[in-house]
Amino acid sequence: MFDTHVYAVDTTAFGSVSDIDSNGVVITLMTPVVNSLVTNAECQAGGFVAGFADPADLDPSTAAQHNQGEIFYTVVADPNGALSCAHSVSFNQHVLIRGGNQEDLWLDEALSSFAEELGGRSFLPDSTTFETYVSSDLADAYDYLADPGDHFLLQASDTVLADFGAGWLYVRYLVDQFGDSLTDRLEQTALTGADNIAGQTGLSFETTTTRWALANWVSDLPGFAPPAGMFYRSWSFRQEFASLSAQDPFDFPLSFPLVPPAGSPSAWAASSALRRPRWTRGST
Repeated sequence: MFDTHVYAVDTTAFGSVSDIDSNGVVITLMTPVVNSLVTNAECQAGGFVAGFADPADLDPSTAAQHNQGEIFYTVVADPNGALSCAHSVSFNQHVLIRGGNQEDLWLDEALSSFAEELGGRSFLPDSTTFETYVSSDLADAYDYLADPGDHFLLQASDTVLADFGAGWLYVRYLVDQFGDSLTDRLEQTALTGADNIAGQTGLSFETTTTRWALANWVSDLPGFAPPAGMFYRSWSFRQEFASLSAQDPFDFPLSFPLVPPAGSPSAWAASSALRRPRWTRGST
């Protein structure tokens, strides 16, 4: 299904893939290193990393220290849980490997999450398959909206699922505002990260992130007509999360996770920030 269907959807949205080792495939390497990225306790509490791709494997400037090819590193079978939590069978997930300059981690992950949604949408009106593709994105977005002050859009690691949710929401918002061709434009450039967003939207990164943050609340707020540039076109998240809460109140306890503080106007004051850490590749 990936070869005949999803691959066409993803390459239409993001452009052609690289093949620097000229072997026509992505190598899958099963390694206990992936299992060991989380402890057994962390796995039981919050899940595990199924696998990853390392952009350094594609970067000519790091060729001497890395593997010079398209490789996906994935968990190994570990039924006894010797490395982390038990994995009775091994599996991998398809990763879109892009050519060109290395993208910033946060935007690369956000585009990957958006690719999952695109794959699901390509099966509509088969809503069951669509929901299978987007279920993790919706769960991550719910976790982000439930506590946006404690999570990052510009994530400094790729292990916090709520940060993934922020990235997916932001790219979904951008595509809704600037058109389906935005994903391809983000790939066909030497710009990266916030500069790439600004270059392809014609607006400063601060402007689009501010409008997006407001859109998360006002987009489908009952009785309110959101201003231009402050809404999602493709999702009514209040309706979506209310439906998920009705079906699964344990994982989605609130009908809408973004809850503003409230208090007496004469006695109440608060301040907060959209968390966007400053970091550089290679830093800790």
